[in-house]
Amino acid sequence: MPGQKRNKSYYANASKKARYAGPGQGRSLCPQMRGFLVTCNNREKEAVSEAYNLFNEYADRIIGPENNQADSEDGDEDEDIEAAFEKEKKSLVAVRKQARRFQMVDSGANNCIFIKTTLEDPNVIVDALVSDIFHKKEAKARYILRLIPILGTCKAYDKNMIELAEVCLKSYFAPGSSPTTSIEPESVPKPDSKEPESVPKSDSVDTGSATKDTEVKDSIEPGSAPTDSISSIEPRPALTYSILFKTRNNNQVKRDDAINTIATVVKGLNSEAKVDFKAPDLCIVVEIIRSVCCIGVVKNYYQLKKYNLVEMVKDETDAKPETGEVDKTKNGDEAVKAETAANVPETADVKSKESEADSIKNKNVKAEQETIPAKENGQESE
Repeated sequence: MPGQKRNKSYYANASKKARYAGPGQGRSLCPQMRGFLVTCNNREKEAVSEAYNLFNEYADRIIGPENNQADSEDGDEDEDIEAAFEKEKKSLVAVRKQARRFQMVDSGANNCIFIKTTLEDPNVIVDALVSDIFHKKEAKARYILRLIPILGTCKAYDKNMIELAEVCLKSYFAPGSSPTTSIEPESVPKPDSKEPESVPKSDSVDTGSATKDTEVKDSIEPGSAPTDSISSIEPRPALTYSILFKTRNNNQVKRDDAINTIATVVKGLNSEAKVDFKAPDLCIVVEIIRSVCCIGVVKNYYQLKKYNLVEMVKDETDAKPETGEVDKTKNGDEAVKAETAANVPETADVKSKESEADSIKNKNVKAEQETIPAKENGQESE
């Protein structure tokens, strides 16, 4: 009956189904999701709306609008009004059921927001946003503190973490990859470009120098390469990485175990990759939120202020005092030290003089005390 009141269990079950609809679906953080991890400071509602605005702005600019299909005008003018109404109603229902490009889900942690996305690579949006803020020094976020792209989520178990890491890190740690190939595309030389200077000049010598070539070959020891070829081949720098681990509302996953698990996956993908804690080329972000593990990859993490959108806007001169102020403080400290050093002998002389005056006073007092009983004895004898 329409007027009948439903039981409370009906609403509880409906909410549970909506939260845990399936892998990659629902209103709560679950496995097989990708998106963005946003941190804020007690203003979650404002941070969510701000993130929606930023993501939609850059997604429309880079990828295009969300609904590409424009409303086509019907050519049939004699269409019934009821049929048009039903058609529009069905289209609205289909749009409502369709997954949105950016949708917030419940992360289960305070001041930590997870926004899932249907994009294949969330790094495209984050890289464009971060580069604009860092280079232009233009404040675009007021409530968002840190923004991290998440390539995938899984259950916080070693087996699932290994499987997810192999999928997410495969493109970044390919065999033989280097910082130039994995971070930035290689610069393709133009066809009209000149030959590099490292090419030996012997290649451009006339054809009559065959005897010279034979003499050079005879002078080279077997098994050794020419010096010109060695100097022209520069060693390729190894790819450096670092693993950033953090847990939220979870005490089961240990930091060392998770880092070792991800490190074994990286070594299996690229044995030449090296660990660097100061300025790594790539940082692997491992966030454990309740029972879900989130894995992401960010570039130039420390150079970009740890992806803190507020700190990127600040100038480096504001964070550090100017050189003139430092010199002034140093000069002031040195002057104080010089003054104290100069005053040390003066204070020593004053103390010595005071001690001599005290000793003289004590002698005078003793002499007076000795003369007083002698006078009293003389008066008694008289």
